[in-house]
Amino acid sequence: MTSRRILLASLCFAQSAYSLAASPTMTDLSGNSLPSHSGVQEPVFHGPPPRIVRMYTAHAILACLAWAAVFPIGGIMIRLLSFPRLLWVHAGFQIFGFCMYIVAIGLGVELSINPRYWHLNNKHVIMGLLIFVLFFFQSLTGYLHHANFKKYISRNVWSYIHLWTGRVCITLGIVNAGFGFEITHKGTDSWQVFTYSVIAVVVWVGYAVSIFVGELRGKKAAAQSLSADSARRKSLESGALEKKEKEFSNKEGRRQCALVEEIV
Repeated sequence: MTSRRILLASLCFAQSAYSLAASPTMTDLSGNSLPSHSGVQEPVFHGPPPRIVRMYTAHAILACLAWAAVFPIGGIMIRLLSFPRLLWVHAGFQIFGFCMYIVAIGLGVELSINPRYWHLNNKHVIMGLLIFVLFFFQSLTGYLHHANFKKYISRNVWSYIHLWTGRVCITLGIVNAGFGFEITHKGTDSWQVFTYSVIAVVVWVGYAVSIFVGELRGKKAAAQSLSADSARRKSLESGALEKKEKEFSNKEGRRQCALVEEIV
């Protein structure tokens, strides 16, 4: 009797082991099952390790804050506000945001080299690295833009490169977060995607409006400056004309006096 129970228990254990080996599963960052890509038997995972979850969460928070808050707010400030040291406040915002993004990029790269979670050929990873390179170049052109603008009091080629590279990077950075949510299979029905989408749209629209208003202000200021220069030029020309007329009048008066003296 005892031997029969032992035999039945052995058969049950063997059947369970075979069922586990026949369909080994892994899970992605959101806990969804992933099929095995090799014939090697793998254990069943019930979600990513806590370290991976913390890394992913930190990456998402830092990158979203940088592109949907810090960078756009810095761009809005420089266009709509006016107070002493505004340029330094703008630069501080952008440097702070870039430091946040550097940390986010580091976390993203470490996650992407682990094929169980991300892949280096993923569009989110590729776009993130491209944005990083573009914004690094944009930061360098920012110094050249402000230095030359202060010297010539007008925009130059570095100004347009700096402005348009920043606008493109902010737009791509906001959009790229959506590709990041795709990795975790989160849709618009999740509160994370919905909240981010609402905030990002509101911030981007505000940023676009600030660009429009800033350009109008710039054109108005340029027109006023041109009008002031024209008035000053006319004043100088009028003053020079009056001076010449006065000199001519004095010469004519002296000539008339000389003629009178000669006649007398």
